[in-house]
Formats: sequence, C-alpha cells, structure tokens
Amino acid sequence: MGRAVTQHFTTPTQRWPVRLGNRIAPGLQGLGLLPTSDNVDHLLEVATGATGLDDFGDLNFQSALALLLEDMDQDNRLHPVGRYLHRQNLLRFLKARLRLQAAFKRTPAMSKEIIARPLIILGLPRTGTTRLFNILAKDPRHRTLSLWESYRPTPAPKGPGHPGDLRRAFARLERNAAYFLAPDLPSVHHLGIDGPEECIHLLSTSFLSYLFLVEFDAPAYHEYFFASDQRPPYHFYRDILKYLQTGYRRERWLLKSPTHIFGIEGLLDAFPDALFVHTHRDPLKVAASTASLTMIARGMGASSLDPKRIGDQAFHHLDLGLNRFLKHRSQIDPSRIIDVHYEETVRDPMKVVETIYQKFALDLCDDTKAAMTQEIESKPQHFKGRHHYDAADFGLSRARVDRAFADYQERFEIAQES
Repeated sequence: MGRAVTQHFTTPTQRWPVRLGNRIAPGLQGLGLLPTSDNVDHLLEVATGATGLDDFGDLNFQSALALLLEDMDQDNRLHPVGRYLHRQNLLRFLKARLRLQAAFKRTPAMSKEIIARPLIILGLPRTGTTRLFNILAKDPRHRTLSLWESYRPTPAPKGPGHPGDLRRAFARLERNAAYFLAPDLPSVHHLGIDGPEECIHLLSTSFLSYLFLVEFDAPAYHEYFFASDQRPPYHFYRDILKYLQTGYRRERWLLKSPTHIFGIEGLLDAFPDALFVHTHRDPLKVAASTASLTMIARGMGASSLDPKRIGDQAFHHLDLGLNRFLKHRSQIDPSRIIDVHYEETVRDPMKVVETIYQKFALDLCDDTKAAMTQEIESKPQHFKGRHHYDAADFGLSRARVDRAFADYQERFEIAQES
C-alpha cells in the first residue's frame, strides 16, 4: 500500500521532491519566499494579481475560505509542502471564480440557457458511481464534464478533447503529479483527462465542497459545511453549467458526484426536473473504502495520519449525508429516481444501463449500446488495480455500522459483502 502502519498512526510515503521541499522550507520561510500561514485577504490579492480581475461575485464564500485556512494553520500534521499544495489548490479555485464571473458578463446568452432534465448519479461514495458514469457517458447525447474543463472552465470549450488546448496539458501534469505523490490513487479513483469527470471541482469554486474534508483534517470547516445553506453554491454551479453549455451542448447533461447527497436541498432547488440514479452498497464497505481514499488523499500533504480518526470522520460524514439525502428524497417524484445496487453494476452493468433507459423512457440505439459494451469490455472492474483496505484498520466494525444504518439497509435491501 506504500505506507507504514504503526499501532496508532500511519506514516505516508513521501516522494523525494516532498522530502527535499520539506527540508529547504524553513530557509525559504526565513527569506519570506514561502508563507508560514495565510489569510483570506492575501489570497484574494494574489488571485487578483494573477488574473487581472477583481470581481469574485457573491463574497459569502469568504467565511468558508477563512475556516479552511484556520484549519490548515492548526493542523500540525501538515508538512510545508502539503500546506503549499493546499494553498495552491485554494488559489486555483479563486482564480477560476474570478474568470467565471468575467465570462458570465461576456456571455449574455447564458440568460436564455436551460439545464433540462439532467441525468444525475448520486449515492454514498464508493458505490459504483464512477463505473456507471463512464458507461453512460458513451451515449453521444450526454454532455459530460472533462477533467481539464472542470479544473479550468473558462473559456467554454467548443467541443470535447481539444488536443491544442493548454488546459488539457496542465490537467495532465496535475493528474500525473497526484499519481506520483500518491501511487495508490489510480486504483481508487482513475482520472481521465477528457473525462467524464464528476462535479466536485465546480462546486469547490464556492468553497462549500466535501472535497476539502477529504483533502485534510478540517474540524471547524466541517461544522460550517454541514450547517450551511447549500442552495447558493448549487445555483452558482448551475450557472457554470449554463456557461459551459454555450460552448457546446448535447441533449442532456450527465452529471455525477457522490457528494451531492450532502447538498441535496441545493441540487433539488437548482434542477427541479432532474432524473436521479441512486446507487447503494453495504455501508461497511462504503465507510472503509471512503476512509481509505481519505488516507491516500491526505497522505500527499501530511507527515502522519490517524486511521481511527479518519475512520470516525468518514463514518460520521456518511451518516450525516445519507440521513440528509433520505430526508429530502421524498420530494423527488418516484418516476424521476431509480435505485441501483453496487453488486448489480459489477455483475451486469449493461443490464443496469438498460433498466435506467427504460425507467426514464430514453432511447438506447444499437450504436450507443455497442459503444457502452466496448467500454465495459475494455475497462473491466479494477482495470487500474484493486483497491485494498481493511475496515478494522479504521476502527469500523459490522456491529457499529449495522446499528447506525439498519433502517437504510432494511429499506433498500442492502446485501452485506464478505
């Protein structure tokens, strides 16, 4: 797994650039070339200087950003390179926000754009959403996000996979750097440059995103995130999709993110006619796999990690998210939602696809079906390697999960995995 496990803590693998960066960081900090801490005003100033733009739109995001910076400052397990990487990530979202606001002003046609009946895959994380998403994306009538487009959404692409667009090159460098720093990542979450990619990066431009809770330990932000009104970030997210749609459009958007369960009220408000695929899996596997992914993601920036703490956080987050989603699920007309179990996607994904198309009265032509079958056959389950994890490493047990998720397991007839 590329990491050494002790009785209480895990020491992530640090590649040589990280070790070198951490070694010279004190000298750079002494010269004022590397900040030891940061604040919102300074980051806004840096983003403004880098883009030449100064309109961030609604400034309510600053409260969330301030808490993220506070949590970073107080996390003594983050090493200097990790702090630098997280800071650059926050700056990327700030610069994207500035450029989006400018693009909105230059694109009056956005006001006439409609996001009609998007097909949205959601559910607990690690429930087969990516596998299903990749297959459904083979329908040429579906408009999906690419990785490079979600990282840098301006200007709106005129079509998918433009070889000459430098954003593809930047995204490839960033993806490969993440794979280098976290060699276990490809087996957990494969990132294709041209997609399809989930929505989490677009949502992060509002700084209300579960992404930040995966990337580092953020207790103050955690409380803020789960107590926040999710409608404003989802309205901004909808505006981004409208803008991107002015570049090129398809019959419908195909969108996916397990993190939509945390903002379901915002999602329903922004897309009142959406079609939903709700994915399900044994909650013990979900919690353990989510904790393992979190360990890998945080390991890129931390000198040590506490698996039990991460397991508790993953368990708590999933419990909150699932209960929030189920509370609002009753607002969705049964004709607009279908339930899909993980084992069904693994066993016979094409049958799952056909069931989805039948449910929503969508046409599945022979050419599309052939393209989907090719996707299934050329990229079987675990084609980038098998994700290994043990629930006990994270303090997770069958009894604990069953106590918390018993109603969910009974309602949706969730099978226990061995």
